[in-house]
Amino acid sequence: MRNLNIFARLFISHTGMGLTVVIILSVIVYLFLRNTLIQRTVDQLSAINVLEKDLIQIHLAQLKGELEGLREQAILHRFFQPANTQEANEEFGDLLGFHGFESLWIYDAGGNLIFSTDSTLHDYLSMALTGQTGARDSVRLVDATPFAPGHQTTLLFFMPVVGDVGMEGTLIARLAFERIQTILLEETGMGITGESYIVGDDFRMRSRSRFFPERVPYDVEADRESVTRAIRASGDPAHIVRDYRGVEVLSAYNVLRIGDVNWVILSEMDLDEAMKPVRGLRNSLIGATFLLMIVAVMISYGLSTAISKPVLAVRDLMTSLSHGIIPRKRATAYPNNEIGQMGEAINQLIEAFERSVRFANAIGSGQFDTPYEKLSDYDSLGTALINMRDRLKQLNENEIRLAKSRTAALLEGQELERRRITLDLHDGVGQLLTAIRMRVELVEGNEDRKKEIKALINETIAEVRRISYNVMPQALVDYGLKAALEGLCDTIRKYSGVRVDFNYVETGEVQPDFEVSIAIFRIAQEAMNNVLKHAGATQVDLHLALSPEQVYLIVADNGKGFNPGDLKKDEAGYGLRNMKERARLLNGDFDVNSTPGQGTVIEVTIPLQPGNAV
Repeated sequence: MRNLNIFARLFISHTGMGLTVVIILSVIVYLFLRNTLIQRTVDQLSAINVLEKDLIQIHLAQLKGELEGLREQAILHRFFQPANTQEANEEFGDLLGFHGFESLWIYDAGGNLIFSTDSTLHDYLSMALTGQTGARDSVRLVDATPFAPGHQTTLLFFMPVVGDVGMEGTLIARLAFERIQTILLEETGMGITGESYIVGDDFRMRSRSRFFPERVPYDVEADRESVTRAIRASGDPAHIVRDYRGVEVLSAYNVLRIGDVNWVILSEMDLDEAMKPVRGLRNSLIGATFLLMIVAVMISYGLSTAISKPVLAVRDLMTSLSHGIIPRKRATAYPNNEIGQMGEAINQLIEAFERSVRFANAIGSGQFDTPYEKLSDYDSLGTALINMRDRLKQLNENEIRLAKSRTAALLEGQELERRRITLDLHDGVGQLLTAIRMRVELVEGNEDRKKEIKALINETIAEVRRISYNVMPQALVDYGLKAALEGLCDTIRKYSGVRVDFNYVETGEVQPDFEVSIAIFRIAQEAMNNVLKHAGATQVDLHLALSPEQVYLIVADNGKGFNPGDLKKDEAGYGLRNMKERARLLNGDFDVNSTPGQGTVIEVTIPLQPGNAV
């Protein structure tokens, strides 16, 4: 059993259980049908037994009534009058057969025989009369079979005869037992082996046996146990007993007590005959049992397959997971049973592995804000991944801050260098050019020549001022962002011929600090340079919206546009990256929307932190 897989174990156990249940049920059904048939047969025998008992009691009661009727007739009393005895003998002989009596004896009060139709029982009758007790007018029924010649079944009525002067004598009548035998031989509903018979309290039969009709009934001894039970009325009646032949029979009985007669009337049928329908049904039941066993095997196979299949599937999934392979297939989950719950748990584990892989890949690609849901508070793997993400995020933030610091320091150095250059151009080159122009005024000579030289000097001074403005607009320092952008727009109009529309909207009284202002100005300046160098535009719109929360800048042109995905690391590409980097340093957003032939739109949003506004 240890080496068998789960399917084989389940199949063997289910098959064994199913076969056991089928066999037990078949036995139960057989026993139930057998007991039901036995009970029905016993009930039928009981009904016949009660009916025959009632018929016998009615017959005996009729005979007793007829005998008591004779006691009222004068003919009976004439027997005790010597003068009328002969006349009474002739008349009473005719009445004997009419009333259904087989023999008759009349004794006087002294016990002397007056009239008799049978002399065989005289000794017994004399003795019985001597010991007779009871009421003077009562009629007694006596079983005299043990004393009858040949032990023929003999029932005697003892009836006292009372006249006007007192006790006259006793009339004894012998019943014709054939009438009772006729009642017992009624075989309706008794089958082939059924019979009803009478047994005395001496356990000897009183009626003829169906199976031994030639034997004297008294010579056949009945089963003592069943007769004793009936006479004593002790315990539950035993339905299956052995009869006087030693054969198992179904038996029903009733006690027949009339006068001194204490008989038992039994109605029985051979068990083999009663069980014939059950034996036929038993064969059919055996066949049905084999069919049910086959069905049980098939059901066991189906159940074993249904139970073992998901278990084996879970095993395969667990094996794949143990090798580090995340299976694509999922276990079938049925939440109403344990196997389905195991499948659901495996599916959750697989999903957790997949989430872990996606989470790890996202962290590896720098997406440190990717959420991760742990399986539970005790999910150590999930906790470790979240801790790793947080540490990597902290390291990345530190690196970003460091990069921002380096970039900010570099830009700050650039701005300082530009301011120094601007001061040098203004204080050095500018003043020298002004001095040269003044000297030219003092030189005597050709006036046209002097004007030409002065014009060149003025152009040089203007170019120096333009360069100085581009390097560091003094208006930004002196008058703020709006003035600097207006100066930038004027310069573009003057030197390029491109139409520039500048729109400035300010909500609330707030001004960005110099760091934000210089960043916005440089982004706008770089965007304008890209328009002049690459876009071929004729119209540029520059919009600046300033609110206490943010600075919003839009630079839109109607140039030839481009595909941002095709942008290479050329001058325009470096310019866009510089603009984006300046916005990023201030935690801002930088977006470029451009389509070939439809111009370009640059949007910049920089939040104003409490320290970025004045």
